[in-house]
Amino acid sequence: MNTIIQLLQNKEIQSEVHKKILSLFQDWGTRFESDRDILPLFSEIYNALKKKGVEFPPMAASNNNFGPPA
Repeated sequence: MNTIIQLLQNKEIQSEVHKKILSLFQDWGTRFESDRDILPLFSEIYNALKKKGVEFPPMAASNNNFGPPA
């Protein structure tokens, strides 16, 4: 997880890769919010990034990074 966070801080990373990483953290953070007791890392990272003022890409209503395409 630290490696992914380090990628966000890399100024040379491609914009699309940066957006995808942010999108994944956002998706994981919101999806696992109700499971914080067993999977705290996902929502903690997402909330920490939000507190730092990181701007996340808009969430698509049908955004589903874990299952087959709709």
